[in-house]
Amino acid sequence: MDSNQVCQKCNPTCKTCSDQNTCLTCDDTQFRVFNNNTQQCDCLQTYYSINSQPKCIKCPYYCQTCEFNNQQNLVKCLQCFQDPLINRSGIGNCQCLPGFFDDGANLKCVKCNYTCQQCNNKSQCSSCDITKFRQLNSSSQCECQSGYYDDGENQKCQQCPYNCQQCQKQGANIICTDCNTTGTFRQNDQFCSCKSGYYDSGQLTCSQCKNGCVSCDSNGECQNNCSLNCIFCDSPTVCTKCKPLTYLVDNQCKTQCNSDQYADNNQQICISCPNFCNKCNIDPTKCQQCVSNYVLYQDTCLSSCPDGNYKDQNNICQTCLQNCSQCDSNVTCKKCKNNFYLYQNNQCMATCPDGYYSDSNNICQSCQQNCIQCNNSGICSKCQDSFYLYQNQQCLKNCPNNYFQQEASKTCEQCMKNCYQCNSSNSCAQCMQNFYLFNDNQCLSDCPQQYYKDSQKNICTQCLLNCKKCNDSSSCQVCNSGFYLLNSSLCVQKCPDGYFENVNQSICQLCSTNNCQKCNDQNQCLECKKNYFLKENECVLRCGQGFQIQNNTCIACKANNCQQCDKQIDQCSSCLYSFEFFKNECVAKCQMNQIRDEKGSCFEKNQFKLEYKSKNQIQMIFKSKPDFEDIKKKLQVSIAELQGQFDYTVDIQDNQTLLITIKSSKKIDSKQDVVVSINDNKNEFINPKQSIDIQITSQKQDENPVASKSVETATQAVSTATIAAIFPLALSGNFWMISSILDISQIIYMTSFLKFEQSSTLDTFLSSQKNFKIPFPNFFEYMDHYEEIIYDIPSQIQERDLQGFYLSNMGDTISLLVVILLAYLLLKFLVQIFKKCQKIQNVIIKLESKLFPITLFADLSWIVYQDMSFSVILQLIALNIAKYAVEILNYFIFSISFLGIILPLYLAFIIYTGSNKEIKKHLTKDQQFNYYQILLYLRKLFYTVVVGALQTSPITQILLIILFHLILLLIIIKLKPFKVAFLNVKEGIQSSSFLIGHILVLSLYFIDESDSANSKNICWAILSLFSLIIVFEVILCFREIYIAIKEIYIKYKKNKKEKLTIVPYNEKEINQKSNNEILDEKESSSKKENQTQMQDQNVELDSSPTKLDSRFFISSLIDQNQTQIKYDLNSPVRRVLRNEKSLKEAEAKTQVPESHNISNLLKLYQSQSGISVEGQTFRDFKDLQSQRSTMMLMEEQNRKSCNNSVNVSFKGPDVNDKIQQNCN
Repeated sequence: MDSNQVCQKCNPTCKTCSDQNTCLTCDDTQFRVFNNNTQQCDCLQTYYSINSQPKCIKCPYYCQTCEFNNQQNLVKCLQCFQDPLINRSGIGNCQCLPGFFDDGANLKCVKCNYTCQQCNNKSQCSSCDITKFRQLNSSSQCECQSGYYDDGENQKCQQCPYNCQQCQKQGANIICTDCNTTGTFRQNDQFCSCKSGYYDSGQLTCSQCKNGCVSCDSNGECQNNCSLNCIFCDSPTVCTKCKPLTYLVDNQCKTQCNSDQYADNNQQICISCPNFCNKCNIDPTKCQQCVSNYVLYQDTCLSSCPDGNYKDQNNICQTCLQNCSQCDSNVTCKKCKNNFYLYQNNQCMATCPDGYYSDSNNICQSCQQNCIQCNNSGICSKCQDSFYLYQNQQCLKNCPNNYFQQEASKTCEQCMKNCYQCNSSNSCAQCMQNFYLFNDNQCLSDCPQQYYKDSQKNICTQCLLNCKKCNDSSSCQVCNSGFYLLNSSLCVQKCPDGYFENVNQSICQLCSTNNCQKCNDQNQCLECKKNYFLKENECVLRCGQGFQIQNNTCIACKANNCQQCDKQIDQCSSCLYSFEFFKNECVAKCQMNQIRDEKGSCFEKNQFKLEYKSKNQIQMIFKSKPDFEDIKKKLQVSIAELQGQFDYTVDIQDNQTLLITIKSSKKIDSKQDVVVSINDNKNEFINPKQSIDIQITSQKQDENPVASKSVETATQAVSTATIAAIFPLALSGNFWMISSILDISQIIYMTSFLKFEQSSTLDTFLSSQKNFKIPFPNFFEYMDHYEEIIYDIPSQIQERDLQGFYLSNMGDTISLLVVILLAYLLLKFLVQIFKKCQKIQNVIIKLESKLFPITLFADLSWIVYQDMSFSVILQLIALNIAKYAVEILNYFIFSISFLGIILPLYLAFIIYTGSNKEIKKHLTKDQQFNYYQILLYLRKLFYTVVVGALQTSPITQILLIILFHLILLLIIIKLKPFKVAFLNVKEGIQSSSFLIGHILVLSLYFIDESDSANSKNICWAILSLFSLIIVFEVILCFREIYIAIKEIYIKYKKNKKEKLTIVPYNEKEINQKSNNEILDEKESSSKKENQTQMQDQNVELDSSPTKLDSRFFISSLIDQNQTQIKYDLNSPVRRVLRNEKSLKEAEAKTQVPESHNISNLLKLYQSQSGISVEGQTFRDFKDLQSQRSTMMLMEEQNRKSCNNSVNVSFKGPDVNDKIQQNCN
């Protein structure tokens, strides 16, 4: 049954199956057997199948195992019988060995005729062995070659005598059938003898006798006439050499040898046969007939035949019957071999047949009549069929009375006691008189309970069923225990339908369960009426899922998750909803977009999404890493409107991403639907065919690829170094060194979103500015449905791998901010945890202040403000209805970020009110126009609004940007926002470069498209201007870093030579009073009165960033002087010092411009006070100011006056004395 609960036909080779490819049982009538490994029905070992036909076919008789070759359409042996006696090859197709042929019926190959090398049957040869001097004639016979003859036994032909041209064997003689008479002087007779007057010299040609003799010897000399057939003789009666094919016997030439001799044709002599041999004309070593009183046995003459043989009428030993040691013929035997018995004088058997026994002479003797088995004494142990052994003495046709015929043993066995006739030992047919037959197996004088005596039949007749006591067959007096009376006449063990057993009353009582047909003594239903089924002691119309109906009873399926189990209780025929069949079991269905492997485990299908990467590029992002090489082979890209007019390349971007780059020379105005599909034959992907709408731009060849690559490499190096320096500089309080570079790169990157014709090199440069961003993972990517969300935005922006979904653009930055915030909150939490451990708490507080100063958050805001603003604008453009949880979260974070756009207004408020001095100081550092940083924030916001919201009006975008940079340049020229003229010049150059660069961008709109040279030059000019800005900023950054490192090094060397010991002192009350007076001082309009009030107080710098308090500067130098003097900081000594003449003269120089060479003031103070100020600079003064703040904090923890002192070095001895006196 398939997944749709529809029965499907099994594979024809299966008898039953779980699916089309998995057999459960096999049909042995098809000669198939079940294979546990493959779950298939294979053919038996000596059978094969053709094209999966159900029934297997028997292999050819000569194959042990075989298979059918579909290509060659024939049966091939896989394994041969390994028996050397069958004369077959053990390999290949089991052919017959050379010299044997297959008769088509028998496994054993038949030997060919001795003349054949190979043959097709017994009478026809297929090839001859030329090495045996044979050749195949037209009758398919291997005849001897000319000059050779067949001896009738050997395959090799024998060479004819030299005098014969052709010859043949007749009996024991070789007769010439053809002679060479041409020039040989021979006659054409059966001996090819020499003509008269010639003699045989042993060569083919006869030699002529000398002197014209008619007859001559072997030397040609005339001789007397020799006897018949003699060639050379010493006298007519003494021959020395006979003619060919005659034999020299007793000096005479005979045409044949005696019967007891062998004719040797080569030597032309007769050789005597072996001893007692009378004939051996074929082989001198093999006798054919023996002399009288000897017998021939295996070519040898013996006086008598050995055991197992007898002498026939020809005096030849013939083999006796099988296992016979002595016999007179081949049909009788006198004595058998050991362990064999002679039966009827013609068979030797291992055991005597039925009806016989072996006597002491090993001869089978007949048992008594009708007996088939008896011992050596003739006592019968088994009778013939239809006869029975009675008391081991007789075989009777019928057993006597009181005995029965035991069919198994064929004996007469005695019946049971008191039985007259019976059929077995435990049954009886008729009892003796005065006894009653009970249950056919007992003869009793009295019948037991439940029975009564039937005098007519002389048997014990049973009462009514389950009746304990009765007098006749129609009534009952007492029922058996456990039986119940029904209708006062029947005893039943189970009450009929609709009743149950009342144990107390032993009656049948009507059931009370509805629709119940049978119930037990507890009134519980056991069987329901027709059309009802018993289910858990109730009668129901339907069993429901997971049950099988057996005998109208609902039986729960034993297999798990079954909906039905029609055939077998432990095998499902259909599964519950959300379950399916897998290997004959119901398993939970795989979830949507999942597939099942061979082990039954569900795993999620892979999927991919298409994202717009950049110009003509699509990212194919896979959920899990696939086989990219296989995917690239199966990948197809199609564009309906660009058929045959585009090309594409596929590159591996990372472990889960392919980058598809589309190239087309056709100019296209509208977006194109790009269809990307994978040939997913294995169903491994969800939605293997997807499409995406992208703007395809015509591709121009990179006019200078080397330059583009160089620009990209340089920008990448600068961005990497910049990003790497962000956090170290921010944590050390020097973020301002690099913030300008980040700001410039962001502004330049925004230019890439403007729609204008740009060269590939310029495009590379603008695109690479996006690398000036802190890399961090986007945690929101792991939320469900994140990858499915794409909000369309203008193509010029979407080409840069951005979209309208806020978390797609800002997710990585928000993730970074969340991590930083969590780290900050963790430190805050640890501070509270370690309240009781002051040391650890102080370490954590110090770590917190170092890692997370308030200025760090201001710096982070500066970094992310432009990206955040631009992402907010893009989200506003592409607002959509939220369908997923991640979209709801997106809009929540977007709403918070939307409020973040007013960050510049909040920072301006801080600067205006001074509510956060650290932030204000950080934002207005080195500035005399305090709101210049706010103006740069507004520049970021202006760019994001113009670029994001005005994509349909590119010229308007550029004009607004030009106008903004023009206004910013005028502000810089007019207000000079920085105290240092160099910084003002830098900002002016920067704004001028941006202004000129965007004017050049505008000019590209008014240049003819065919004027590529001017366009290229303008693009290079824009690239140069923007590069100049970045290079200028990088140089300034490294200059500031160098100065900072140099100052650290100088301080390190100074501290290494002379250590400064700082001891805290209490100046809390003085500072409180000083702060109050500073506030009063700001409200005073009289500079003179203001200076009078500040003479005896510890004050900071004047509110104007370009002025400084000389008293504080000088007093700081005193605190840092290297003379070792202890003084009480609570005493008026310090105030005395400031009232000294030298201090007053320094105060006269209070209003000093920052740019003034402060060394004059230092020299003046040194000349009046004697304090060492060598090497002091304005930066040293700023460091002293910071150190003094630290000293004031430490003073609150220790209020001892003289013990807690500051080691200060002075050159003035008078001052040292006064301080020492005050301490004492």
